[in-house]
Amino acid sequence: MRYLLAFLSVLSSLIVCVDIASAQTAKSPGKRELLRQDSEECARQVDRRQVDLFAQCMSRKETDRKAAEKQKKAEEAAKRQRQRTERFEAAVQANQQANRQRIAQENAARARRDDCKKQAKQQKLHLMKRLNFIKSCMKK
Repeated sequence: MRYLLAFLSVLSSLIVCVDIASAQTAKSPGKRELLRQDSEECARQVDRRQVDLFAQCMSRKETDRKAAEKQKKAEEAAKRQRQRTERFEAAVQANQQANRQRIAQENAARARRDDCKKQAKQQKLHLMKRLNFIKSCMKK
């Protein structure tokens, strides 16, 4: 009996939380609801007994909605394309900067190696001693 009260309180709080969460999510109206809304608007504008005018009103509303949806999708696609282009340009720029830094490091290492080779040649070192000298000179 004591656990029953705790269980019911937990269950009721869970139900309240689920209701709050579901109430916060706003759903867009479905096709049937949109059709009903259009029908009501057209009924206010045109008498339902004038079938041809009512049908024109309904088709006009539907084409307007479809055109608006198409426009919205096109704007979203253009926005995604702009974002994709910006990310690509940023990546290209970062890659170019990294390449410049790598080339600068390679040029500096090459200049240092050339300097070490000149020093080894001036000292007239034998082949193995020359290679070891160049290695140790490069580490400095």
